[in-house]
Amino acid sequence: MVIVNWPDAMANIIGSIVGGLLVAILLAIFYVLNNPKLNLVFKEKVAFALHRVSRSPKAPYRLYIRLNIYNTRNTIAHGCKVLLLRLEQKAGKRFVKIYPPVHQTLKWSFEQESEGYQGLEMPGRTRRQVDVVYAPKGSDKFFLAVPRGREQKGFPNGVYRFTVQAFGANAGTVTKQFILDWMGPFEPENIRMYKSRWFHGPKDYVTDLFSKFTLMGPR
Repeated sequence: MVIVNWPDAMANIIGSIVGGLLVAILLAIFYVLNNPKLNLVFKEKVAFALHRVSRSPKAPYRLYIRLNIYNTRNTIAHGCKVLLLRLEQKAGKRFVKIYPPVHQTLKWSFEQESEGYQGLEMPGRTRRQVDVVYAPKGSDKFFLAVPRGREQKGFPNGVYRFTVQAFGANAGTVTKQFILDWMGPFEPENIRMYKSRWFHGPKDYVTDLFSKFTLMGPR
């Protein structure tokens, strides 16, 4: 007859459970601390860029407004993209959605049209920029930096709210809103842009705690 020392057996079982939980917690902490993390930032000093539309010295200038995307961790982030989820215009005391009907990919700055909308790699502790809007210098309308063929009639003077999301194949998502307030010709001195203090919009725009730690980002 086998005599079981129940106190010792229970202690071993509890020890195994505690040990397993401790390993799981340590692995989760390691994953969180080492997985790439993206951030979206508007910095006025580097937000406005004036470029000719072609290499011709007679080509007209186009003014761009850009956001900064940072990988704040040491590991490389793969397949990074930035989406425009929603564009709203202020009407009275509220914002009304005007564009887009579906999420649109914004163009990576300094990339050719064919590559500017693709998922790019971001090494650890690096910054890239994405074009949000552009317009001929002095224009009375701006346009969104979305793929060609997406119909746009241009957006006139007013106050606009952009909902923007950045994500990577192995990084969580970050979603923020920015306000663009401009009157007069489309030039830096007539434009004020800043991060919205509060997030407004449906909950499906806000990344929940679980999706921040998924490997594939938003579906």
